[in-house]
Amino acid sequence: RSNGRTHQGTDLFNQQGTPNVAVMDGELILRPNNLGGNAAWLIGDDGSAYYYAHFQTWVGEGRRVQQGEIIGLTGDSGNSPKGLFHTHFEIHPTGRNGDSINPFELLSAACS
Repeated sequence: RSNGRTHQGTDLFNQQGTPNVAVMDGELILRPNNLGGNAAWLIGDDGSAYYYAHFQTWVGEGRRVQQGEIIGLTGDSGNSPKGLFHTHFEIHPTGRNGDSINPFELLSAACS
């Protein structure tokens, strides 16, 4: 990664426009940026923060969401290679300013 960064999450590859859902109830904050493009933070009711990046577009505005509610569509915005459609997903157990954990094992367990 550029500037000595490390990859802090899991990339979920899918077709462009595939719906992404809130992993839990919480407050959705839309945060576009150069790296993540159309990115969003979900501040979960459990105190953790969940980061989604590279959406094609958000679905709706920043708002209170329920688990399973569609919040964005898979894309390649930000520094993602064009045409490599995916959602970058991270978990920050102690909130937005805390360290992230790679959610691969949790995602793998949820998909089995």
